[in-house]
Amino acid sequence: MAERIVVDPITRIEGHLRIEASLNDQGVIGQAYSSGTAFRGIELIMRGRDPRDLATFTQRICGVCTYQHYERSTEAVERAYGVRIPPNARLVRNLLWSAQVLHDHVVHFYHLHGVDWFDIVSALSASPAKAVQVAKQYHANPYNASESHYGLVAQRLTRFAQSGQLGPFAGAYWGHPAYKLSPEENLIMASHYLDALAVQRVLSQMEAIFGAKSPHPQSLIVGGVTSVRDALSAERIGQFMFMLKQAQDFIDRAYLPDLAQAFVRVAARRSELPPFAMLNFGGHTVSGRDWIAALDPAGALQVRQLPWVLLRLAAVVSPTLAALCEMRYLWQRPHTLDNTRLQALIGAEPHTPFAVAARAAAGLAGWPAAAALRPQAA
Repeated sequence: MAERIVVDPITRIEGHLRIEASLNDQGVIGQAYSSGTAFRGIELIMRGRDPRDLATFTQRICGVCTYQHYERSTEAVERAYGVRIPPNARLVRNLLWSAQVLHDHVVHFYHLHGVDWFDIVSALSASPAKAVQVAKQYHANPYNASESHYGLVAQRLTRFAQSGQLGPFAGAYWGHPAYKLSPEENLIMASHYLDALAVQRVLSQMEAIFGAKSPHPQSLIVGGVTSVRDALSAERIGQFMFMLKQAQDFIDRAYLPDLAQAFVRVAARRSELPPFAMLNFGGHTVSGRDWIAALDPAGALQVRQLPWVLLRLAAVVSPTLAALCEMRYLWQRPHTLDNTRLQALIGAEPHTPFAVAARAAAGLAGWPAAAALRPQAA
């Protein structure tokens, strides 16, 4: 029997997302739709404020990759004013950026999406002794890899599962055949999930040394940084380096080996790949004509061209229209990532046809004509 699944909100991501999927009698997804459901209003919050203060607002758009938004917004104001920051300020900003990047990768890999592809319940049946041997296949000296440690992790997970209060592990599909890792690999991943909680704290402390706090650091200003005394302190620099080595140890002996496990299906065929191979998903990036063809295949709608000449004239006094004119090429020319290498390796890339996705999105947005275009379930 056909089934419709709605997951709203999607958890373990940064933001608000709704997913709808239709499954056929064989449990295969025939149609899937995604939509963002939260209006943030960052642009409205910033309107009328001093440009030098805007970065403190824009970084709140995300609670994980805060610094990237903070620095890019500060640089946008600096470019507008023609300001060039001193070399030492650039070094401090680079250190902050590095701490944030390390933090982002660890958090995203383990805590945001990792539990969607390693099976916690499967880890309960793992052999700690065998898990040590599996870990050594990916690194000569794997992180926290001992029979006693893996045994303690298994006991901790067992008590956690028996309590019935699964927290972030609730609502998953434990035991589903789509999980590909062995019980021992799942135990290793679960162990590193817990280890990464402590590493995440260290990386946040690194960022706070020169950023004053984490998340949402406060030390950038238009023209430089305010953490000058920290940057000139040998003690503070030493603290940063010590924490960096702690994080590097985890990344070298846990994170990178876990990546190898996660992508073992591709790594098993590495002899077929050239050095530094890039495997891209093509996705959908289409032109305006593609949108019109998808939403109006019969050509019943009257479509008019935007008055670009008038928009360019108005762009002189409207930053929004200026940005619109600057991005006109995105509407005129389709562009996408090259996925030929990925397809050669795994076959056809699974995705919802663009016309189906576009019509469904139009229907969710309340476009009246979309109901007649949306494919009907059998």
